[in-house]
Amino acid sequence: MNAIDKGPYAFMDHIYVDSQDRDLNKGFFRIRTYQMTQWDQKRMQVVHKISGFQMECDTWEEALRPIFSQYEKKFSFARQGREYFLGEIRIYVEEIEGMPASIEIIAGNNEEIFDLFKKLGTKEIIKRSVPQYLESSGAFK
Repeated sequence: MNAIDKGPYAFMDHIYVDSQDRDLNKGFFRIRTYQMTQWDQKRMQVVHKISGFQMECDTWEEALRPIFSQYEKKFSFARQGREYFLGEIRIYVEEIEGMPASIEIIAGNNEEIFDLFKKLGTKEIIKRSVPQYLESSGAFK
């Protein structure tokens, strides 16, 4: 494949859950702190998985503001990798703490994603979020 190497990245993901209901399937906040990136963005990103809330900021004070008092930190994990472009498809080859080596593919539709996974000889496709995978694998308790 003639993918274009867009460079390395490294960040920490900090997962916050509702202290009354710690079920990741019902939603969680992720604060991502970037150590290295080629992307044009602020130092931190806050996302709520389910509602779609998303914001970028530069400080912990700003990042914690949308996380209501009933949320508590569940675990954190490091991610590092390289980003590649293959036409319109974005490919992330990653090392994620607590997981085997992984590849994330973002494309215009699922058919493109599954076709590329097939060409790469992928053995397993994980369809849930990384925090959900890590929690179910027992990597972080």
